Amino acid sequence: MDSIMNRYIFFLLFFIMISPSIFLAMDNLNKIIALELLADSFEERIIDTNDAINKICKNKDPITLLQRPLTGKKALSIIRLVYDLQKNAIDPLFIEALIKKNIFFINALNYYYELALKNRQQVKCDTIEIVSNYLNKQQPVDKLNELPLPFKKYVMKKAYVQITRLYNIIFEGHTDSIVSIDANIPFNLAASASKDETFCLWRLSNGKLLHTFDETAHHGYVKFNDDGSQLATATVYKENPHKIRICIWDTISRQCLYKMKHTDPITHLNFFPNGKTSITMVISKNNFQSLYKLKKDNPPLFLGSITRGIKTKKERISYAKEVNNYCWLITKNSHRLGLCEEAIYNTKNKKSLLEITQTSTYGKLTDYEKDILQIKLKQRIETIEQRKPIQMLHTLLG
Repeated sequence: MDSIMNRYIFFLLFFIMISPSIFLAMDNLNKIIALELLADSFEERIIDTNDAINKICKNKDPITLLQRPLTGKKALSIIRLVYDLQKNAIDPLFIEALIKKNIFFINALNYYYELALKNRQQVKCDTIEIVSNYLNKQQPVDKLNELPLPFKKYVMKKAYVQITRLYNIIFEGHTDSIVSIDANIPFNLAASASKDETFCLWRLSNGKLLHTFDETAHHGYVKFNDDGSQLATATVYKENPHKIRICIWDTISRQCLYKMKHTDPITHLNFFPNGKTSITMVISKNNFQSLYKLKKDNPPLFLGSITRGIKTKKERISYAKEVNNYCWLITKNSHRLGLCEEAIYNTKNKKSLLEITQTSTYGKLTDYEKDILQIKLKQRIETIEQRKPIQMLHTLLG
């Protein structure tokens, strides 16, 4: 009796030990099946919608369609058919997949995309808020309003992205070549190291020099953490090129939080996030990865060097470059600024021009972009005022 009881207890304990693994495996299997069903469903939706479009077009030769423009009525019927078939299941991923499948659908979308481009190009100061948001009832091209919302959103956003307005932010202050730069967009900060032996902190949106750190930048490196609250700097000891000094700075107080020494030549720094702690990763020339763990209110802990386990790549700011006189610049593209400039160009009424500074679109510009727009605004107002005497003279002379 005791032996049977012991066997029963043994099997019970064994089952309890392996049951989490069984349930985990079953859960993973269910997820895989669900993903496969979802993939099948997506493909089936694309195929069914493609067949339905081909039926209503009654034209099996797409080349014939390309030889004559698609009418607005036909384009709208194709898009409404897709909307009626799919309803709430339409998203950019579905639209992109259907574009690859059906040429009739491509032509229908292109018809409205051209209208969205026209609508954006005709924007004025008093319609800029309308054009900026696809949810608004569009003007002056009101044909866009007949589109179902997912397609209206798609074509208008695509047209908005086509706005190109490049401008340069110049960072002046160094007296020798720049050797390393980094930027943190959420915190609106940039950092640089120069051969003039300084580490500098900048305001990213306007190029203003905020601070020069109390550290010497011999062949320096700079790197922000993800939220921009800390900046890591690394410099080679002038008297010993094989020794590296790494400092972690608070970007708000500008105080040095930690200092550490590194004995292997490096190519760059990187912050590697790890939950509530941060790990500063130093990549050396021999591809070893040296890890320093940082915890709040605790000194850095050297974790050692590893040869594999973390995949990294050297990060660069592709849009930043050094210019003459030891300055460096970042070239930015602002769709919002481009739209505002388009509105100023198309507006002939001085009162409407002045009202652009009251719009939310203007309010979302950076200070640097507002300065650029103010110059354009002033030039446009001067042009309008110069034309008035000439127009009055023409009126008097008949």
